[in-house]
Amino acid sequence: MTVDKDADEWISKGNELFSSQGYMEAIKYYDKAISIDPNYALIRRNKGLALYLLGKNDEAIECFDTAIAIDPNYADALIHKGNALYKLGKNDEAIKCFDKAIAIDPNSVDSWTIKGLALYLLGKNDEAIECFDKAITIDPNSAWAWYGKGIASQKLKKYAEALECSANAIEHNPNDPYPLILKGNILRATGDYSEAEHCYNEALTMDQKNIEALVGLRFIYSDFTYEFDKALQIACRVLEINPDFVEKINIAEILIKLGRYEEGRKYALQAINETQDTVYKGIIGFLISSSYLLEGDTTKGGNELATFLDDYMGPNGDFKVEEGRWIFRGLINVISESNANLQTKFLLLTLIDLIQGKVDRNKLSFFLPQ
Repeated sequence: MTVDKDADEWISKGNELFSSQGYMEAIKYYDKAISIDPNYALIRRNKGLALYLLGKNDEAIECFDTAIAIDPNYADALIHKGNALYKLGKNDEAIKCFDKAIAIDPNSVDSWTIKGLALYLLGKNDEAIECFDKAITIDPNSAWAWYGKGIASQKLKKYAEALECSANAIEHNPNDPYPLILKGNILRATGDYSEAEHCYNEALTMDQKNIEALVGLRFIYSDFTYEFDKALQIACRVLEINPDFVEKINIAEILIKLGRYEEGRKYALQAINETQDTVYKGIIGFLISSSYLLEGDTTKGGNELATFLDDYMGPNGDFKVEEGRWIFRGLINVISESNANLQTKFLLLTLIDLIQGKVDRNKLSFFLPQ
């Protein structure tokens, strides 16, 4: 294809700015080139990539679509469109793009890897691993393919395979914190808390504000080693980086574990006003009622417990909290070791079993309303 000389000059200037991360300015030059030569697929692809890197995924997809319309065999545009769809959480659509790209270029490591990640997010872990294996066969040094296979293997509880994958990912990209975090998660799942802690801390030397590494440490301290002061410090760091209601719930729970009940309730009440999620509201309601009962205030504790049970038995209640969403181990330990009477301990521990789905609520009619 013959390219207009003036368009080519604007593309070159745009590419220079793109290389120095001046994406907004680069787009201006790409637009000038498009006005001269609107049927040049490369310009549309370059503009789309600049928009993608600016987080403007919908606009980026429009550019990639135009590039693909001009050249239906433009595998790179299909790959980048797939990436943008993946970022938007449109995993089924992303997979279709990667399949088209793979049909054109079956040796595209990126296509196989990101298709695998999309399948992983859809819960199709065996299919995801097949994609990661394809990518690894093409490029055994692909850290992201090894990482992807590792997270899918961990999800399937194939911990030995997952650990091997994390080791390969670390070897091929030693400056990336995420393979270290993956290794930490695997070690935590297998009960090696000391080594998991080491992995998370090593990841934090690369990125001090990495939330996944901090959350990994918080999990260890709060629910496995019961070092609640350390857990509180980490949770507060996470909240500073990402002021999300979920971390306020974590702080509330940790404060309750530390016996700082009033402070814990303040955070819990802040969090409950920031979410409409039934499950999280249920967790908060249980924490508030638990705090009063552990504190010895049976009147307020009983009232809060009645509210919690009313909500649980309501039209949006009867929820089940998977351990992947909330871990009660630290709180179970605190309740078991507390000075509360046996009746209170039994009640609270039974309620935890209830909301985790470990017991049938119909068998608890002695305290649940009918």
